[in-house]
Amino acid sequence: MFLHNQRIGNKDMEGSHIEIPSIIIETQIPLSDSDRSRSGFEKVQEFPAEDRGTLNIKPPENQEFVNPPESDSVQWPPLTNALGMIGQDQAVNQLIKQVNFSRASKRRFPDKLLVGPAGVGKSSLARAIARGLLGEQEILFNGADLRLPIMIVNRLNENQKIQRNPQNPHAPIRVSKCLIFIDEVHAISSNVAATLLNAMDDQRITTIDGVNYDFCKVVFILATTDPGKLSEAFNSRPDKTYLRPYNLPEVAGIVWLHGKEILNGYDLPRDVCYEIAARIRCQPRRAVRSLTQLIIPYFHGETHNGDEPVDYERIASALTRSAIASWFDEQDIDMNGLDPPARNYLGNLKRTGAMAEKRLQQALGISNHTDFIEVDEYLIRLGLVKISTGGRILTSEGNRYISKSFDLRERISRQIS
Repeated sequence: MFLHNQRIGNKDMEGSHIEIPSIIIETQIPLSDSDRSRSGFEKVQEFPAEDRGTLNIKPPENQEFVNPPESDSVQWPPLTNALGMIGQDQAVNQLIKQVNFSRASKRRFPDKLLVGPAGVGKSSLARAIARGLLGEQEILFNGADLRLPIMIVNRLNENQKIQRNPQNPHAPIRVSKCLIFIDEVHAISSNVAATLLNAMDDQRITTIDGVNYDFCKVVFILATTDPGKLSEAFNSRPDKTYLRPYNLPEVAGIVWLHGKEILNGYDLPRDVCYEIAARIRCQPRRAVRSLTQLIIPYFHGETHNGDEPVDYERIASALTRSAIASWFDEQDIDMNGLDPPARNYLGNLKRTGAMAEKRLQQALGISNHTDFIEVDEYLIRLGLVKISTGGRILTSEGNRYISKSFDLRERISRQIS
């Protein structure tokens, strides 16, 4: 979920006025080491040409552009919802109602577990709740880094949220009003999990290093891409909100929204936004990162000399669909987002026939299983690969794609079951 830089004063579906502080977009999204290793652009470097086998998928001759959908149901420029976001309207509307009720009734906002694949807006939504409910920033943790309960206390101290009572040193130490957001909560350690479950219990008292802390004024927002790794208590104690994957028009809209911000108000054409969204496999975070950190700097270099002042209109004018397509072609990413690792996957199945998942991952030289699953899921989604009793095999379309790629963009969006 991506936030637009504006002050919100919209009305919800029932017409009640929503007063939520200004929510600021963050276009510079940090690139972690794990993200860097999975990025479609950096991934090209992981598979030297000699390791890709002898099969090369030929690009279509005189390739015709695939037009974005012209359905009247696809609004362009895209509309933002009540939080200035594109997408997740149902979840946003429900959460806004809960925020408004909590503020009006002076009741604590319920703890939340946000569930959804990477890049659907869990962090942005937690940020919006923190600013809309409390008017301040969230206190952020990554589950993989949260190994000891005392780390929570240390961060609260840094944010001046610990309220000690010198007149009653034996009473639980109160934690001031705040929102704690823990991303990838399934990765926390077992002792941190026990501490958090106590903090979210009815009494909201938990013990950390022999000291009792009162979390009555604290809202916990947890996020996970894999709820199956959480205990039953973690799945049931917080209120659960599911965030669906974005579809291609929504990701194109997110590209447009971020492009308008970084290009100083100049609009990217619709077909340019769709081209970027499709080539990045309908992944919003990577699409935005590609636009802001790779594409715009590249076209700045193509349109400017030396240290002359940045002319955003000149850059925006250079961002045509054909120019974007050529840029992706130079990155060896085809019209449907297939890069060398994905084509290597198809080539291996063409040479060997059915292959079990582990054997195929080893043959591709992909050490990280998450990286393999990403390629595997995408090729299955496109209908180029299917799972048989003998393992992964090419479909008839997969065999045809190896000879000549063709338009599969109507399949890029994940299907919602």
